[in-house]
Amino acid sequence: MRERAEVVRQIFDRFNARELDALQGLTHPDIEIVSQSSRFVGEPFRGHDGLRAWLAETLDVFDEWSVSMDGIEDRDSNRVLAVGTLHMRGRESGATVDLPCGWIFDFDGELCTRMETFPNRVDEARSAAAR
Repeated sequence: MRERAEVVRQIFDRFNARELDALQGLTHPDIEIVSQSSRFVGEPFRGHDGLRAWLAETLDVFDEWSVSMDGIEDRDSNRVLAVGTLHMRGRESGATVDLPCGWIFDFDGELCTRMETFPNRVDEARSAAAR
């Protein structure tokens, strides 16, 4: 059985490599993604189609987008907290931003069932991961 921390590392690697199909083997078919944009509309992206839609939306706005991990912690039997940096460059503006970020990953066995992003709010991610 793969460790959850290793699954999170692989998810980040697949994000950065734009290997979207490979994410299906790491994520539950009903995964929920809670991101800044999903907070605006009031509901998470759902399922593998939702995961692809979220990434497509992100890559539509940013011509550079990558994540790097500085640390990862197993919080309990089903939750992992990752902290790191989100690097983005606006497609139209060309502005580059490097944001500290926290991510919470929930699991059912080896599959990620939920991912929540906390851009520029690492302390909030730590608090939320403790719940």
